[in-house]
Amino acid sequence: MNEVNRRLAEIEWYYANNDPHARKELFNRIVETARRQQLISYSNLVNGVTFHLPNVNGGQPFVIDPKDWSDLNRAIIGDFLGHISAESYERAGIFVSAIVVTKADGTPGPGFTNFMRDIGVLSAPGETAALECWVREVE
Repeated sequence: MNEVNRRLAEIEWYYANNDPHARKELFNRIVETARRQQLISYSNLVNGVTFHLPNVNGGQPFVIDPKDWSDLNRAIIGDFLGHISAESYERAGIFVSAIVVTKADGTPGPGFTNFMRDIGVLSAPGETAALECWVREVE
């Protein structure tokens, strides 16, 4: 097991393990977008997805309003994207969440860069290194 796989295996997924249906829907949207060689915004990714998480909203189903992101929404989506990327890395050696970007400038949010640093894929400091890492994953 390489170092990245070891670090991924140590992560405890707080949200993503609790809703396989939402995780599958998000994964399918990412894969469909990647097959078209396009990027998808966080808002389009979550639009209309119903989440059923026992540790959120008293376990009641909810949707994330793409026009009103809260810190909790960002944490939930970050957890799901990390889990999806861990699975794609294990299966194919790629981090598919790289194609999920902000509407503002078409780049990933800081969560992607932090995730890549945390698991040891990105070790060089600075925005240039982060951008190069992201571009490699998108390609």
